[in-house]
Amino acid sequence: MKTHILTKLILLVLVTAMALSVFTGCESWKLDRIMKNLGEEDMTCGKYDLDKYTKYYWDSDVIYNESVMPLQEEDGSMAPIGLMYKISKILEVRSADLKTVYKEGTDYVLEEGKLVIPKGSSIETIPYTDYYPTAHSTCEKIDGIKSDTYVLWGKCLQDWQIAVTYVHTDDWEANVPPAQGNTLTKTLKKLENKEPLKILIYGDSISEGCESTSQLEREPYTPGWYDMLSDKLKEIYGYDDIEIINTAVGGTDSAWGVQNATERGADYAPDLAIVSFGMNDGYQDPAIFAENVLQICTRISFGNEDCEFIVTATMLPNPNARGFCGTQDMFAKALHEKDFSFAGTTVVADMSAYYSDILANKRYFDINSNNINHPNDFTVRAYAQLMLRTLEKE
Repeated sequence: MKTHILTKLILLVLVTAMALSVFTGCESWKLDRIMKNLGEEDMTCGKYDLDKYTKYYWDSDVIYNESVMPLQEEDGSMAPIGLMYKISKILEVRSADLKTVYKEGTDYVLEEGKLVIPKGSSIETIPYTDYYPTAHSTCEKIDGIKSDTYVLWGKCLQDWQIAVTYVHTDDWEANVPPAQGNTLTKTLKKLENKEPLKILIYGDSISEGCESTSQLEREPYTPGWYDMLSDKLKEIYGYDDIEIINTAVGGTDSAWGVQNATERGADYAPDLAIVSFGMNDGYQDPAIFAENVLQICTRISFGNEDCEFIVTATMLPNPNARGFCGTQDMFAKALHEKDFSFAGTTVVADMSAYYSDILANKRYFDINSNNINHPNDFTVRAYAQLMLRTLEKE
């Protein structure tokens, strides 16, 4: 009996070892294949690059300048840092402004698919208490951490972040945002026929451009997501007559959006309106929020029945910031369930879902700028990618 059990255990170990060997070999083969297809220019990103920054995170073997904040543990140590994917090979690590290139082996190493910052690294690591202040700040106390700990606000986290460019061999495990260009037929027809296209951006501070580095007036001057969208559409369709009209105002909510939709929307007679409120509606019932968005679209389309709409479910606020985090995670469902037919052709771009999928393997402070509700460059790029994907044909 004991011999039989021992034989089974030996077979199990052998099978497991063989499976691990096959997996490792497959991963190595995929990495070799990817590396062979990369040119020298594909292995670095030392400045803002439209093509590299708009490559879909869910469909790219190389992730360029993924943001990471090297935060110390409470005892001052540095734990290995996971990125959006398991890292197969690090191509380069740069400072947030992309000017400084750190040295592999000295400043960082790769261990079991994660970034490790060893002692003696020239990468500045952030003390735990710098991020988790114990002095009172504008934001309320953090739930579930410590009774005397507050949410950091007023510091640009991009000053503390670094940028990692790497190759991965694993797949995107979350949902892929849907292509909805087949619904936005009038917009796609104008693009395909190279006709003048007027795109209205109407929303809150995220649509206004806060806090892309171009808005902050610092390197690498990554533009707002709407400019990336326009520039990429011009490149894809081969003409320049695509106009962005941005009437977004920081700090506003959907009720303000209704009140000002004529002056800041309809009066411009857009061909496509991207309506992007929600971050400042955390106090709002989701059904009322969706009704406000419908009213915004209806007012913008008054006298301009050909206007088409993309309405967005916002990125999500820091879940630890009481007073900011409310009902935002329920807005996507409310928008999907709302009948927008009275306003005209409308699709929903679900940034709430895309942002949550990115956060599945990352920390909030890795991809945020003000630590509350503003995107950093990495998330600004995600917004641009989502809009480009929304305008693709199925």
